[in-house]
Amino acid sequence: MMFDCEPVEASSDGRLNASGVRWTEARTWTEAVLMKLGHAVYMLGCWVSLFGLGGALAGLLPPFVPLLGGLLIGAAWGMFRLTWRVPGRTRELTFWRDGESSAPFGLSPWPAHHNSLAWPHAQIVSIEAEQVVTPKGEDPTPYTHGVRIFWKGGRVAHVAQNLEPDNAHMLAVALTEALVALREDMATAVERFAQTKPPRPSSAKPEAHYVID
Repeated sequence: MMFDCEPVEASSDGRLNASGVRWTEARTWTEAVLMKLGHAVYMLGCWVSLFGLGGALAGLLPPFVPLLGGLLIGAAWGMFRLTWRVPGRTRELTFWRDGESSAPFGLSPWPAHHNSLAWPHAQIVSIEAEQVVTPKGEDPTPYTHGVRIFWKGGRVAHVAQNLEPDNAHMLAVALTEALVALREDMATAVERFAQTKPPRPSSAKPEAHYVID
């Protein structure tokens, strides 16, 4: 899979309205089918080449049969190459100024119609990579990691999966940076408002002055 991870922002009048990340996750089913099909075609090509060459030398088969086996082997390598370049499934998580977190393309660990997080991002305390699959077998999957978010009170949301370990850590850092950028912009806006706000009138009584003749 070709992994992509890029920031997304929405702003107006010099104010950051939203900050998030758009990334891609592996299409594990598609890659697995292409890989198994490639192995099958490769084995078939080897057998066709072997028997075709023997049959052609013995005069029992036409000479194009070994060439057919070579074409099958080439097609198998094309499938392997396509497996490594399958476009990933697009995902996105964006933090908005009003406290909501939207996922316009859905989140892989959640149902397809679920396109937002239930809790405000102001209560997020940590965004981390996590291992969700234990590698096993002779040809284990490289997509063993995902990303999860922790809120105050111990609440957890798993927002990504089907990622390689390094890509999961990159995504966790990118999401953290997006959230920090939005929080810093909101804090700066509060400071500017505090500086431009007119001072409140004093409620203290005026001091009395007495004149002694």
